[in-house]
Amino acid sequence: MKVKISLKDVEFFAFHGFYTEERSSGHYFLVTIDAWYKRNPNTDTENIANTINYENLFLISKQEMEATKLLIESVAECMITKIVELSPQITKVKVSIKKLSPQLGGALKYSKITMCKRCESND
Repeated sequence: MKVKISLKDVEFFAFHGFYTEERSSGHYFLVTIDAWYKRNPNTDTENIANTINYENLFLISKQEMEATKLLIESVAECMITKIVELSPQITKVKVSIKKLSPQLGGALKYSKITMCKRCESND
């Protein structure tokens, strides 16, 4: 059985950005993580060891958002790498990062990147 666990729009204030002023002033970001894994239907559904603990997903996102990078693509890629390492049952991970109100000279809600990795060896 395939299961999807998600964290949606986790808010962080962080200092990512290509330009110096972005890294010095900071921005608000929203992070969404989707992780799919294979669950044996014969396992105990009340045992957290038989699932992906979403607290770990949060801690990974927090750790990576606190580590300043030039590009949010790098942040997302680091998140995906660490999430895949959580369990061999993980079959797919998708991370989206929205940068709220980026300073581009016009009014907009956010810029956004989405990265996805399918774990073929785990499928």
